[in-house]
Amino acid sequence: MDAEALQALAPDLIVTQDLCHVCAASPDDLASALAKFDSRPEVLCLNPQDFGDVWRDILWVGEETGRGWQAEKLLQDIGKRLGAVQQEIAAAAQEKREHPRVAFLEWLQPVYVGGHWVPEMIAFAGGHDVFGTARTPSFRVTMDEVIAAAPDVVLIAPCGYTAAQASEEFRGMKLPEGWHDIPAVRNGQVYALEANSYFSRPGPRLVTGLEILAKVLYPKVK
Repeated sequence: MDAEALQALAPDLIVTQDLCHVCAASPDDLASALAKFDSRPEVLCLNPQDFGDVWRDILWVGEETGRGWQAEKLLQDIGKRLGAVQQEIAAAAQEKREHPRVAFLEWLQPVYVGGHWVPEMIAFAGGHDVFGTARTPSFRVTMDEVIAAAPDVVLIAPCGYTAAQASEEFRGMKLPEGWHDIPAVRNGQVYALEANSYFSRPGPRLVTGLEILAKVLYPKVK
């Protein structure tokens, strides 16, 4: 945290987060920086755990920035997109007897599986997350556990990475014996995703991530 640069900006409002202290500044970091301010700005600290929290935070930021009606309009648009993709998934899922079993790898070395809103996204898109549950933080697993789970689809989406970065890191890994026996690998259902844009960040573009998941799990979805 560059306290001097922050003070020079003289913000009226600071939006921060208390969700992850690994890849972003924490509230304690911010508090130390604000101690040097003569006049402290308002601080909005977000800590979303699931879809509902993300949509709530959009409204909250809209209210605090004097853009309440724009935030409401954005949520209306998101709702329409969610409704449309839900209908397409329902139609496509009728042709499958079971929901695809999905392993969402949020980090590779070591391996972590997606948590918070990610399992909810997978369920909404018509899949079954073999590890995560909604509103639960991501947690570490072994590659042997991934193999034992026998997922139908493996999603490679390291937090903050682009799809190209995710693919490059995955290709550089030494994979254990048994990896090529996973149904997802045998059937060519391993995908590198743009986590930085559509899965890691709790914002409006999560709906695009959900549309991506729907197409991965059900290719007939437009």
